[in-house]
Amino acid sequence: MSSKAREPLRRERIAATALALTDQEGLDALSMRKLGAALDVEAMSLYNHVANKDDLFAAMGEHLYRDVLARYGASKAGTPAQRPWRDDAYELFSTFRAVALEHPNALSLMLDRPIPGQTRLEFMRTCYELLRSAGFPTKEAALAFDTAASWLVGSVRLEVGLMAEITDGGVTVDRANLPEEFQGTYDFMAACIAWTPDQRFEHGFATVIDGLEHRLATIRIKPEQ
Repeated sequence: MSSKAREPLRRERIAATALALTDQEGLDALSMRKLGAALDVEAMSLYNHVANKDDLFAAMGEHLYRDVLARYGASKAGTPAQRPWRDDAYELFSTFRAVALEHPNALSLMLDRPIPGQTRLEFMRTCYELLRSAGFPTKEAALAFDTAASWLVGSVRLEVGLMAEITDGGVTVDRANLPEEFQGTYDFMAACIAWTPDQRFEHGFATVIDGLEHRLATIRIKPEQ
């Protein structure tokens, strides 16, 4: 009876398994020993593919960004070549958010570390081509990227952190018992909880893109001769 061939140990497989463990137990609980056990190999054999723990984190971050690029590419398949850039921007932003929210325990690998190697070039090319398709000159595209990325990263971080805490905690005080100067704050917190994460994302996206399109319109206006 022949035994089933073991799947080769590759950097991508290691990263995917490490990410699955992180989803279950958290990033701090991830160890080479646990990772080796999950892959049914000795922990030392992992070092043939990742140099150390930091390199493992880089491989995991690369896996996450490749997932974003793959899903975004799939979303564009079969769509009109000249569809509005706003639609492509929405697909890219929402895909990034979806991947991040699927792996909250690994959020720091997406938001707090440089994008590794070749994947950085591929991701930045995707962003550059999107902004150039909108009509931004290269230098203006760089500013537009900075504005959009700052909002997107902050929005995801807020959704996983502060807004989740506020929503889960609710408003636990009785408005009627609050001093008058805090009643407006109560109403504000209640309003924060009333909006869903998707609604907050949609509003933020529209605000950012509307602002970028206004900026684009101003740079297209030629000065009077």
